[in-house]
Amino acid sequence: MHFADHLNRFDERLSGAQRGYAMPQLLIEQELTSGPMADLPPHQQEAVYREAMKERQLQPRTNQYMRKGMRIGELQAEAEDFFNPYIQNNELLAAVKNREAEKLQKLGAIYTLAVDPEAKWLDPEITAYMLRILQLAQQDWIGKEHRSSNVPAQYQSSVQMLRREVLPGGLLYEADADGVPADKLRTKNRAWRKLIKHLNTQDEDMKGLRIAAKTMLDILNVTEAKIGKAVTFYLTET
Repeated sequence: MHFADHLNRFDERLSGAQRGYAMPQLLIEQELTSGPMADLPPHQQEAVYREAMKERQLQPRTNQYMRKGMRIGELQAEAEDFFNPYIQNNELLAAVKNREAEKLQKLGAIYTLAVDPEAKWLDPEITAYMLRILQLAQQDWIGKEHRSSNVPAQYQSSVQMLRREVLPGGLLYEADADGVPADKLRTKNRAWRKLIKHLNTQDEDMKGLRIAAKTMLDILNVTEAKIGKAVTFYLTET
């Protein structure tokens, strides 16, 4: 109830800023809060409420557009790129990725207007915060999606630790074009220590471990580079 009251107040503020007709007034006009409609069962009241929401979208607005600066464009690009390490041949994740920039813009606009209903520009700080919320909400879902895909059996239990380094804040995600030395990955993350060990397996009887490790690199969208005796890993550009 308290949240509904808050949304009503927000809606009235938006209406006052000419950003849409107020829902309370629309509901009164459809007699949801008075007259015979007030006594309808809850599910029928909900149907009327949905019709009122559609009606609100049809109301003329003179101030509905919001501008976005270069920083918002950068954040939208980051929202899309968040999925790059995971997509591979997964059409579902590819489809979700294509909606990320749009979703972020809508959330940024809603919360910018919550602070200032008369705002003309998307707020970069608010939008950046909403991006982090989106990413946190998606990480567990992405992990579950991947565990049901082609992750080799040897890495089913450690895929989250491996993925940690390709997510924001991880060694590979934050690395520059030179990548991350193998020794640094070994020291920082024990799951990577096991993967690198399997990559370096020379015993032909253990060839399956080497193949599984290379498959895992592909899933993580990570490339191994050898320059002399040095081995470096970096995220593959997509």
